Amino acid sequence: AASSLSLAALLLLLPLLAAAAGGEVSYNSFWRRLDSFRPVADAADGGVSRPTLEAAARLLSADGASLRQAALEALETFVRAEQAAASFAVASDGNESISACANHTVTLLMALSKGEGWALKFLDSDAKPPAALAYGARLWLGNYDQCMAVGRSDPIEIYGAADEHRSDPLPIRGSYCLLAAAETGGSGRPAGGLESSALRLGLCWPDSCSPAQINNLTQLLLSPLQKLLPANRSLLVLPQATQCHQPRAQLPWTRAAVFMTCLLSLFGGFMLLGTAFDLVRTYRLSWRSLCRSRKQLLVNEDEEADAETATADGISAAAADGGGHLVNGIANGGHETASSFSAIAADRLPLPLRLLLCFSVLTNARKIADVSHSEGTLTCVHGLRFLSMSWVILGHTYYFAFGSLNNMGQLYAGWQNDWTFQVIANATVSVDSFFVLSGLLSTYLFFRELQRMGGGLRKINWLMFYVHRYWRLTPPYLLVMATYVSLFQYVYEGPMYPQAPAAIDPQCPTDWWKNALYINNLFSAESGAGCMGWSWYLANDMQFYIVSPLLFCLLAIKPALGVGVTSALLLASVTAMGIHSTVNGLAVGFFGIAQEFSGIYIKPWFRATPYLVGVLSGYLLHRLKERRWRPNRLLVALLWLVAAGVALSIVYGLYDVDGGRVKLSQNVASLYNAVYRPLWAAAVAWVTIACVTGNGGWVNSLLSQPLFAPLSRLTYCAYLVHPVVMLAYYLSRRQAMVWDNFSVIHAFLGNCALAYMAAFVASLMFEAPLIGLERVLRGR
Repeated sequence: AASSLSLAALLLLLPLLAAAAGGEVSYNSFWRRLDSFRPVADAADGGVSRPTLEAAARLLSADGASLRQAALEALETFVRAEQAAASFAVASDGNESISACANHTVTLLMALSKGEGWALKFLDSDAKPPAALAYGARLWLGNYDQCMAVGRSDPIEIYGAADEHRSDPLPIRGSYCLLAAAETGGSGRPAGGLESSALRLGLCWPDSCSPAQINNLTQLLLSPLQKLLPANRSLLVLPQATQCHQPRAQLPWTRAAVFMTCLLSLFGGFMLLGTAFDLVRTYRLSWRSLCRSRKQLLVNEDEEADAETATADGISAAAADGGGHLVNGIANGGHETASSFSAIAADRLPLPLRLLLCFSVLTNARKIADVSHSEGTLTCVHGLRFLSMSWVILGHTYYFAFGSLNNMGQLYAGWQNDWTFQVIANATVSVDSFFVLSGLLSTYLFFRELQRMGGGLRKINWLMFYVHRYWRLTPPYLLVMATYVSLFQYVYEGPMYPQAPAAIDPQCPTDWWKNALYINNLFSAESGAGCMGWSWYLANDMQFYIVSPLLFCLLAIKPALGVGVTSALLLASVTAMGIHSTVNGLAVGFFGIAQEFSGIYIKPWFRATPYLVGVLSGYLLHRLKERRWRPNRLLVALLWLVAAGVALSIVYGLYDVDGGRVKLSQNVASLYNAVYRPLWAAAVAWVTIACVTGNGGWVNSLLSQPLFAPLSRLTYCAYLVHPVVMLAYYLSRRQAMVWDNFSVIHAFLGNCALAYMAAFVASLMFEAPLIGLERVLRGR
């Protein structure tokens, strides 16, 4: 499909040549510059091949008069087709008007031939062949803002040779359209089956032309190029990829957008009311507490003065020390009194006011930012969770940018010889860290709660076990999804920015219910994997949580049987992955998994291994805490070395394989695909166990830093919103990006910061209030 890059160069120049055919505008110097273009080397993978470059050279060196004639013939064919359609419409319903698109196209061509400035803007806004085709420059965006300003409030006027200052409005308004053109095989599908490898063209057309008309005209313009392709190939415009834009202010509001705007306004109103009520109530209680504290302070000062008058040095020192402690005690006590009195007052408030307080930004922000922790908290988990989320954001910084990059060929060639890129290529294990932490925490907390209740399984409210989990995860999930799908198109605009829900995420309007039921990962990508593709993790995690009580009960009743069953399930998942890799001939690591994203990467029977490792680790941690495990230092050092070696091998071990310097047999590749995720999970599990049992050293000190606590609380919302933040930036860019390592670091830091800021807002608006509502309604 990459050969369409060069051939479509003429597509962009044909309107220019058609204008030049009138004799008023000369582009001979431009043609002479293009005539000098010749391929000099083979391109890297992802770029443009030698035959493609040679075809481009022949094309750009062709006779200008014949090409201009071909362009005019194609345009005349389009106009005649439109007139024929209009004649048919006259016979059908009496409408005597010719298509506005055909009229405006002819008007535009006539204005171009006369050199009128407004028409030149159409031409100037069209995409032009960029440099570095061999590096994969397949995104030719043109100028979005100039095109959309033609005929509207254009701040810059251009006057051609035939122009005079206009007092009347322009007859045509510009509409920016992003098309895709690909070289197809005999089947009529893009060569290689990858539509994403097609050339993306930004063209400026009259806004009276529909996407279908623009596709037809563009396809007609491509007809002179077919003779440059082999007999079994053709150049095809992909109609499903065409996006025509209108000014953001003129976008019609859908019913979903209106509904979500009202719902968000309702949430915002509750937040304002809850915060105002909380402020009034808090300051009123604080004022009362301060008055009582001040009276007590005056009494203490009088007692200290009497003591200093009656005695000499010793008692004076004691009084000063005691007074100091007492003053601190009054200050702390006053705060505690206000806090406890506030809690008592909240309990005595009517239910509607208690529900309203759940939306208080003041209270919820304090809870999120709180760095204190109670006894028994696994503080190292905060650091692990934040670092894993940062790694996910780093991987997605690349993944979501691929469609906006114009040097993919260069990057791909560089990745093969850059060992630092292994952190990106193997970033998928960051999600396995979430799985193992989820399994470990669920198991450990279950047995701790079971121990607190006296060890009776019958005392557990299994219904609330599931209801609490669903309520904790689902409302923020669905609210973020609904906001993303219904309002994303109104946030910003740009050449690649979608302006319809179907263009934002085609699966969402019909498949959102799969996400609500957490079954979206059970469907193939072709039939609909569900809305928000990154939500596959949530579906897997919920499915693992649903079946986990079976393992918990076995571990509680018959520990040996529970460990055996969990280990058997772990072995079965490992075996299934190995067999699937062998049968389908999958390569190792990320590039192998990319071959079957929906068949392997998101399926629970292949992704269960880290969670099962977490279940076993959580049970082991519970038993070790019971026995106050104190291993010898040699064993601890050995386990740390093994865990570090395994983790580093998984992250960097495929460097030579990915670079093509080492080739693994299929059996070795299948074995690696089967075991590397559970091995990574075991390494993460050891870090957690070591830190909790006092064997973490400086690693535990780092992971338990207080700053990680609030960031860890925002991880769930950060996972939900971080792709939306990235897409808003990448899709709104006016020009394609050319990346290097520094650009990646810059983009990652920005994405990480913006994702957590957006997560903070989402948590204040959706997550924290609904957690509070559950506690109030359950009487907790």
